[in-house]
Amino acid sequence: MMATAVQGESTTVPVSSASVDAKPNMIDVPVLAVGYAAQLPTREIDVGPCADRSGNDDRAGEYAGLADSATELAPLVVREDPTGHCAGGTGATVWDSALVLLHWFETRQRQEARGKAGTFATANRDWARAFPSLVHDARARPLRIVELGAGIGAVGLGLARILPTAQVVLTDHTIALPLLCENTSAAYPLLEPVATGSAPCAQGQVIVRHLDFHDYFPPTTSSPRAEPPQQSSDREPPLSTLVFHPTAKWSVPRFVPDEHPIDLIVFSDLIWWAPLHEPLVATLRALTAANPHAYIAFAYERRDFEKEVPFFRALGVDHYFFNVPDAELHPQWQAPDEISVFIARRRDVAPNS
Repeated sequence: MMATAVQGESTTVPVSSASVDAKPNMIDVPVLAVGYAAQLPTREIDVGPCADRSGNDDRAGEYAGLADSATELAPLVVREDPTGHCAGGTGATVWDSALVLLHWFETRQRQEARGKAGTFATANRDWARAFPSLVHDARARPLRIVELGAGIGAVGLGLARILPTAQVVLTDHTIALPLLCENTSAAYPLLEPVATGSAPCAQGQVIVRHLDFHDYFPPTTSSPRAEPPQQSSDREPPLSTLVFHPTAKWSVPRFVPDEHPIDLIVFSDLIWWAPLHEPLVATLRALTAANPHAYIAFAYERRDFEKEVPFFRALGVDHYFFNVPDAELHPQWQAPDEISVFIARRRDVAPNS
């Protein structure tokens, strides 16, 4: 499936810095009860930095911070909540588009490390040629990545493994944070919440922040706040004290664009719920306005294209975008005509800058 930017009429988006600034600086997030977390199903994701498992990658050792070609990393393990008891059924499982996006990054990083990175078929697309390098250069600053709607953290945590020197910020709204913090703390066990207070949900180069798209697109009486429909469970949810620890909290800071310089914004499968299109586009506009040279990379699964076109039309007002050719995706992790990966960048930034 091919898609091109649609230059629509510019519309006034009610992005209010005052509405963002008025929010509390910290969000108290309940910690999952140990027993409940332990019974959640796990998903193993085999992903890592440049390390050709066939042993043929003779350039892998040239890049500081990357695994040796003979090193086999254990899979990334994340917990899912298919019943929806701790996250309301949204952002609680790994969707296919997340895996397609993550493995595209893995493929591109390995190809780039070997000097064979794809070109995105960028004829007449000079703006795309400055896409940030995915190979660590000890002379350059670390790549700074923000994931929107991180859910259980599969894409962001996977990127932190592919790019061990990158600074990764995982963001989501309040209801998704307990499981996101759980998976982040399991992958990077540097800090633990305490029973009689709170601890910051930060793990070295990987941190969690609260970001709600509606902060950048405040609801009005004519356009009330929309929430994705929650999945129903075939069994009664347990008591909240069984799902969450009675006292322990994560203290998660609110995401502030000016405080987090960004090179790359990523997200997956955030387009399926049409009422979130305007808040999502408003968020992307706000983040790229604060970071005009940032790129956006996202994946989405086509479901009802007529309902999805308005998102691309709105995105195209301020951003160039196009889809990455299937030939440049991971050969096993792709679904032609179903799942597409796109990159985007602001229109008002000079090409190749």
